[in-house]
Amino acid sequence: MMITLIAMLAAVAATPPGEPAEDTISVRRASLMVSDLDAARQVYAEVLGFELTRISDLPPDASAYAVFGAPQAATLRFASLSSAATTGALGLLEVTGAPLSPGGRTVIVLDAGARFDAIRTGIGALDLPMSAVYPLGEGREMAFTDFDGNRIYIFETP
Repeated sequence: MMITLIAMLAAVAATPPGEPAEDTISVRRASLMVSDLDAARQVYAEVLGFELTRISDLPPDASAYAVFGAPQAATLRFASLSSAATTGALGLLEVTGAPLSPGGRTVIVLDAGARFDAIRTGIGALDLPMSAVYPLGEGREMAFTDFDGNRIYIFETP
């Protein structure tokens, strides 16, 4: 659903011929609110293979409070993770000291390529809820829920 929305936004914002390229919309990264950055890193870095590129403690006046709707009483840390293809492809915002609203609002769609089975094994080892494996053309797909209720769809396409 999120990818469909992003594709629709990109289509609407496509630059007409002759218009400057800086007027186009592009996807910078997906960001998730998490309650435990160390637990989230197990999923996104250790199992899925994103590289942790930085972790920052955010000051009390950081714009992330407004952008993510985090309570001012919360303490925030931000981690940036990169894929082989994209620097800063995924952001994880840790919210501690205040309740985190239930997940389920965010979905990330990833193409696992040849790592599909290794990812499924890693998610199983973390005892996270996951779906069955479904055929997808010549490939396969599955989904799992991370520690904070975010849904992750994994595709294997030949």
